[in-house]
Amino acid sequence: MRIALASQNRQTLTPHAGKCRHFFVLDTDRDAGFSSLELEPGQMLSVWGGEGWHPLDGFDVVVAASMGQGLAARLTARGIRACASAERDLREVIVQIRERRLPELALRPPSGRSLRASRSALKRSGPSGTVIVSANSPCASFANDSQWSKLAR
Repeated sequence: MRIALASQNRQTLTPHAGKCRHFFVLDTDRDAGFSSLELEPGQMLSVWGGEGWHPLDGFDVVVAASMGQGLAARLTARGIRACASAERDLREVIVQIRERRLPELALRPPSGRSLRASRSALKRSGPSGTVIVSANSPCASFANDSQWSKLAR
């Protein structure tokens, strides 16, 4: 499982996923530790409309301290699970992911351009129910997923 942890200051989980340009990458299948992913200014999630290739394509999960519903819908439409967490300490986030106890926050409601992009992402996702946007539990849909067992090692 490939997990991107939004961390602009490279010390804590970033409070605004859309404005973050730096992500720590954890690949649980390779057990190779962390690597870094630096987005170009035009690739920031707040300006990316969900169209075309993005450096986060191929990731399974994106975790940030907060995330809007519009961004969550755009990521989910691409098969990337979106998670907002109350925990800010990166080491503790990893421990809590591995122990399946990462605290969750509600996603911010979309507005303006995010709302339009969110609606577009929802339309593209189709009737399969792949869009996971919940005001109560943004991570609940995959908290019991079999992929989490790879983290529990």
